[in-house]
Formats: sequence, C-alpha cells, structure tokens
Amino acid sequence: MGSMSEDPHRSRFLRHTFPLLRFAMLSLVVADNSPALFAGNALAGVLSAVGFWYNTKKPHDARSSLVTNRVGDFRLRFGDHGCVFFFRIGRVRTLLSAIRENAV
Repeated sequence: MGSMSEDPHRSRFLRHTFPLLRFAMLSLVVADNSPALFAGNALAGVLSAVGFWYNTKKPHDARSSLVTNRVGDFRLRFGDHGCVFFFRIGRVRTLLSAIRENAV
C-alpha cells in the first residue's frame, strides 16, 4: 500500500472501508444478475471515493470521483439494457453460456 504510506488515516481505512470494498468487489465477481452487478459496482465506486472525503484540502477530488462513478454506473446500465434488448438475455450466466456456445 505504497500510495497510502503517508496517509494519517490509513488505519481507519484498513479497519472500516477496506473490508467493505473487498465485499463490493467480490459481489461484482459472483453476481449473476443485473441488479446485483449494479449494486456491487455502485458500492465499490462510492467506497473508493470515501478516502477523498477525509481530505478537506481537495474537496473537488471527492466530487470528481463520485461523478466519474455515476458516469460508469450509467454506462453499465446502458450496456446491461443493450444486452437485454438485443440478445433477449437478462442474466449474466445465461449470456456467458450463450457466448460459449456461439449462439449470440
């Protein structure tokens, strides 16, 4: 964690935020439906921006991080709706198996 070596709030991040961030990333990996994937993505984005809120010298960084997260959420939702609209598939597992079978 070289990027946090100078951070005075490193222990607070490792105690509180890091386990939640690990949970959010794990939920991204194991999600097999769109709402779970979106919730994991949104939680990971918000938790990655939490560190900026403690730094009062650069509040613009926190706002920029959250706006970037919202744009990413929109793109994820847009891609998900595109899969449902074009392929008529709503579950991630079904889409992956259709890709493996060259049915899509």
